[in-house]
Amino acid sequence: MTAGQTEGFFCKGFVKSDVINSRNFTQLLQFTPRVETMKKVVTASLLSALAFLPQQLLASQATCSGPIACSAGASANLTLNVVIPAYIRFQLGDSGLVPAINFDYSAAPATVGDGTTTGPSGSTDTALAGGATATHSVEIAVESNTVGVNNAGSLTITVNLTDGGILTGVSTTNPTWAEFSVASVGGTISPPLVLDGDTSLITVPGTGFTNVTDNWAFSYANTKVLASGTYTGTLTYTVAAF
Repeated sequence: MTAGQTEGFFCKGFVKSDVINSRNFTQLLQFTPRVETMKKVVTASLLSALAFLPQQLLASQATCSGPIACSAGASANLTLNVVIPAYIRFQLGDSGLVPAINFDYSAAPATVGDGTTTGPSGSTDTALAGGATATHSVEIAVESNTVGVNNAGSLTITVNLTDGGILTGVSTTNPTWAEFSVASVGGTISPPLVLDGDTSLITVPGTGFTNVTDNWAFSYANTKVLASGTYTGTLTYTVAAF
């Protein structure tokens, strides 16, 4: 080994050489600590930034320092949100079952088809809203907060009739829906006529919130003499905002 040279060695970041001179060796010793120091500074800065960002984005913070500044305390805000969806609650009947109204002439067969309008002989409802006294009427309840939402201005009740306008049964001569009528007992919810597609309006208070109950009383005109048996039809009521 000649003067001015030192024995070769391997160092990270430099290519291994059998021999490097003393000048290069001095530069290597000076450069390596700088690289390590820069790596530490950059790493520490990144960790500090990552730890700081979520607090700024998600937290409400306050800091005070010293007895004078902290005499009033440190305040932070919390927001509470209550989300109420627009909804319509519509109930027909009070028994928990699909309500049914019966016009049964078994106790008075001689009156069948005599043209005397009669009320129901029975129904599944047991209670009457608002102290109504009609026998075997059907309870109806509507609750809604949709009026004024999405420009909705009122509530409607629409009825649709099944079976092509007649009640199905045992005879080709069946009762028609025109034989039936319906009226409000309490006067708060006007029912649509027993006519397919007919619609009635529900009065909505100025607050836009509706919670009304009523009873509907049905009657049968009894103008036809029919074959013995049971005749059945379904009325479907729909409440909507418009």
